[in-house]
Amino acid sequence: MSSEKFQKKIYLPGLHGLRAIAAVLVIITHVELFKAKWGLPNLYKYKLIQEFGTIGVDFFFVLSGFLITYLLFKEKEKYNKVSIKNFYIRRVLRIWPLYYIVLILVFFILPFIGYPEVPGLNIHDDFYERLTLFTFFLPNVSKAFYDFVPYGGIMWSVGVEEQFYLIWPLILAFSNKYFKNIVSVFVFLILIKALTILPVFDNFDHTIGIRKFLAMLRLEIMAIGGIGAWLLYFKKKSVHAYLLNDFIQIISYTSIFVIIYFLPSSLNEAKHIFLGFLFIIIILNVSSNNRSFIKLENKYFRFLGNISYGMYMYHMIIANGFIYLGITLGFDSFSFNISVYTFTLFFTILVSHYSYVVLEKRFLKLKSKFSVIHSGLKVK
Repeated sequence: MSSEKFQKKIYLPGLHGLRAIAAVLVIITHVELFKAKWGLPNLYKYKLIQEFGTIGVDFFFVLSGFLITYLLFKEKEKYNKVSIKNFYIRRVLRIWPLYYIVLILVFFILPFIGYPEVPGLNIHDDFYERLTLFTFFLPNVSKAFYDFVPYGGIMWSVGVEEQFYLIWPLILAFSNKYFKNIVSVFVFLILIKALTILPVFDNFDHTIGIRKFLAMLRLEIMAIGGIGAWLLYFKKKSVHAYLLNDFIQIISYTSIFVIIYFLPSSLNEAKHIFLGFLFIIIILNVSSNNRSFIKLENKYFRFLGNISYGMYMYHMIIANGFIYLGITLGFDSFSFNISVYTFTLFFTILVSHYSYVVLEKRFLKLKSKFSVIHSGLKVK
């Protein structure tokens, strides 16, 4: 197979745009949350605004599972094997530099330069315990058993992704029974979570922390992304027959709002699973269906998609800083909201762009030495 054909075959349009939209949804939720913490008029009381963040983060999980699985399939096709070592090196070079930059900012720089703290949170309680967990990519464990880390709360999802990356290539590299393996992992994870909510576990120490940790461990919806990659990569007829059509698109988009507003509270723990299946249908349609209702393939979305990791990681620092500045300058309610959103989005994009150009690109060039050939498919 020629390099040109290989590149052409794996190009999946529109995914940068989806990634950018997910990042913006998370930003909206956190802007309104910070306004609420400062006692300002806010929209965080509205369910949809609260759920924007959940939607954005869960979408990132599904998309990551989809892309990683798809690229692993391509690597095995091209080389007849998956290099576990190269996979881990690629993930390190993509994730670690920005992660540790933000970790240093959150734990060692912002607290000591007088940067405004998030009301109700501080970095000093359980400092070394939380720092240790964050350092070893266990921010989700920190979030489950300790208080939120100011400006570092968003990093829990990066920890979950790293834990997924640790096990996922092992599941796909040594067997060609891809679907069976992916579904088995999905079912196993669901059963583990289901068992821990049984009353018998109420008597265990740290039950609440364990349940919080498992609730955040969204490996099962990343596995849903893997199922979508399997369907697309192996060109299963079910994709075109049942998933890539106008009716299913309408059902998928409208069902997101149905789940948010009408899902019974007894099923709340399963909400992200329902959303995960809807998200993979949306991903398949945007990337593979010429009749997709949403067209996101343009240079602006590609630009935002490239820097979406930075937008995700930096936005809390920037948002709270501008909210504090607006309070200090005494902006009225209307100009305050316009200014906070304008400056938060502008400077989040600006900082993320320069972070991408100055820091991340250097490591991405190294990463390409360990990558399968691909074009236009940027993997977070």
